[in-house]
Amino acid sequence: MATARKHRRNGFTLFELMVVAVVAAILVIAALPDAKSSDRRVAAEFLAKFEADVAYAKSLSIARPDDPAIIHVDIAADCYWVALSSAPNVPLTDARTGDAHLVRAGKSDASTYPGLDIVQAECNGSSTFKFNSTGGLDSDTAAYIGVRTETERHRLVVSNLTGATRNTLNATAEELGNLLPDERDDGGDTDAESGASEEEADGGLGETVDGLIKGLRGL
Repeated sequence: MATARKHRRNGFTLFELMVVAVVAAILVIAALPDAKSSDRRVAAEFLAKFEADVAYAKSLSIARPDDPAIIHVDIAADCYWVALSSAPNVPLTDARTGDAHLVRAGKSDASTYPGLDIVQAECNGSSTFKFNSTGGLDSDTAAYIGVRTETERHRLVVSNLTGATRNTLNATAEELGNLLPDERDDGGDTDAESGASEEEADGGLGETVDGLIKGLRGL
């Protein structure tokens, strides 16, 4: 009676190799960072820093009405700094850290926010945000700074009346286009009265802004 020989198989079949390759590819892709999420995080960090510096400039201006603060945005150099009106080109120094209030974006080696570019800055026809003794802006309209990453564009709006900021990080391009409108100080109006008159003049713009802010808070 013939004895069946058992042959030991060495190596892998083509199908098995293909399965291994597909699984490896999936693992590699899953390990890669999401570009859009990374861009959004960088933009959020930059805008949060700008908001903090706006608050700092407001507090300085209220404390020193004879020499209020400014924030100057240099779009070409992808940076901005906080200074006093008496020395607008000299960034203030943080008393705690000794570092200058100078924030760099762009692709330079000194950039704190690589992959992000400053593409817009507008405050009364200038790229300098000038504050007054009440913490508002020396401007007839709202001011803003705009930034761009590889996948997204974002804008931060600063109220000329109070210096309050509105972070439009998650706004669509259409919503951003509708968000920049006058916040005019008609002289003596309260914020609520001014806001009501703006809403009427702009044909429901206040409702658009309120809806946008509520939508952002719900994300």
